Amino acid sequence: MTKLISQIMLILIAFTVSAQETTIRYYRSITLQRETEKEKARYKTVTTSIDDFLQIDLYQIDTGKLILHKSFHKSKPYGKWYAATDDNTLHNYLEYGRFVPPGHYAYDFEKEQLKDSILGNFTKPSLTGVDENILKRAKIRGISVLVVWINVNIQYPVEAQTARIQGEVRTQFTIDETGSIGNIRIIEGVHEILDSESYRLLKSLPRMLPAKLDDKPVKLYVEVPIRFLQVPGNQIIKL
Repeated sequence: MTKLISQIMLILIAFTVSAQETTIRYYRSITLQRETEKEKARYKTVTTSIDDFLQIDLYQIDTGKLILHKSFHKSKPYGKWYAATDDNTLHNYLEYGRFVPPGHYAYDFEKEQLKDSILGNFTKPSLTGVDENILKRAKIRGISVLVVWINVNIQYPVEAQTARIQGEVRTQFTIDETGSIGNIRIIEGVHEILDSESYRLLKSLPRMLPAKLDDKPVKLYVEVPIRFLQVPGNQIIKL
């Protein structure tokens, strides 16, 4: 299903430049390879543009169900993107745009310290249930456990490798007083395939031991760049 969504996204992206007001296109196949007449169609795309905003929706005609939704602002991905699962349950699988929730301290995950000078004794957050090898690698290299965890668990999508898509996806998430991860967003994406992998990766983060200030749990806001890099003859992924 994930691969199919990626294929559909690649096709739909071609409509984002030319769309004006509302445009409807009809297709026999969900792969959207070739347009057809309305009477023969099983799927349709509805593209709506209002000022600097653009919205693209893919529907299954016989059921009227929304299969895919994405939106743009000034040609850049914007807001929540939705897709239907195999059981037709709609869920958001990507969310774009920075959101700094109130009451959160900005945290530098590489230096493992607060970005602002705050009075008090600060205890950094820590990943729970992490493999011992990850802890050892972080200690030997003198880097954050989170950096190593991401390098170990990230997957470079085959579609992106084949198309030689690479770059840095800027992401964010929060850690609340219980250590739960939330508010995962793509601040600045590279391509929907790499953006989706970055989003998936952060959603799979294990619960953390929360940060503390003077022994009281506090909420953190974290920005993380995730880099997908390729070199001839080898694929290298770094954070």
